[in-house]
Amino acid sequence: NEKHFGQATDTAFGDAGPGFMYIDPDNPESDQYIDEMLQGGFEPWDSASPHVRELIVEMKCTVEEELDTTLHLADFISLFKAIPESTASSISGRHYGHYKILSKLDDQSFIEALFDIVNIAFKTHSPLPRWQGATQIMLEKGKGPGLEN
Repeated sequence: NEKHFGQATDTAFGDAGPGFMYIDPDNPESDQYIDEMLQGGFEPWDSASPHVRELIVEMKCTVEEELDTTLHLADFISLFKAIPESTASSISGRHYGHYKILSKLDDQSFIEALFDIVNIAFKTHSPLPRWQGATQIMLEKGKGPGLEN
């Protein structure tokens, strides 16, 4: 759905918008602007609308304590034991049933290896390429009166 994908292009921070240079991931200089936004000290460009200015004010980071993001093997195993086997996990074709079986084995070496992969990827901010894809299924809605936005 290319039209849907490109809708953000011309918005304030879209890749063709006036604010993109301040958040461009390929521009190391944008890091200073991002830090300013999170600290509440960023001054937007002159033509920024009142809505964009309000958004920038609301982006100020208000977290006062750091969240513990440590992953634990026991939590990892209990997740897969509890999730329905038919749940799809990704476009890779694997479903949670594979992981559910691994979580129930007496020999935990397989689930530990999988946990180590996930944990390393999480800690290093390096997701596997197959984790970066998603499938979005659009279902036709039932027949009925049309509604306009």
